[in-house]
Amino acid sequence: MRLLMPLLAGLALATTAIATDPAPKPKVPKLTEELVAKGRAAYEVACASCHGTLGDGNGPAGQYLNPKPRQFGKEPFKQGDSVEAIFLTLQTGVPMTPMVSFAHLPEEDRWAMAWYVSHFLGTKDGKKTKKLVDKLPPLQPPATPAPAAP
Repeated sequence: MRLLMPLLAGLALATTAIATDPAPKPKVPKLTEELVAKGRAAYEVACASCHGTLGDGNGPAGQYLNPKPRQFGKEPFKQGDSVEAIFLTLQTGVPMTPMVSFAHLPEEDRWAMAWYVSHFLGTKDGKKTKKLVDKLPPLQPPATPAPAAP
């Protein structure tokens, strides 16, 4: 018993040290026009239905959510507005809100979406990203199927 107590105490300290070590900081990929284009495409599929194409929180599904989706350019982000913070939000979601995790998407897509979302903001990263977004060709509306022949 006398030998077991120091062993258990050491194990408890080691476990605590491991549990409190901060998670490794994610490595932010370099901002490129290709990454922003990929981010816009992924955003249109995964985010625009709630947040709207313009990031104004007016997507078609957003009206049914409580709380309403964030208006990116007007409301503060709960978990931070740096590209790293946006990426982590996409990875984990926001507890107690309809904002779900997108961890099922490839990491590159989440980074691309994080960079793209930053363009809605007036931050340093957002201003750099907006310059690249403005170079992208305009979004094309979805094709309307031709009416069926009578």
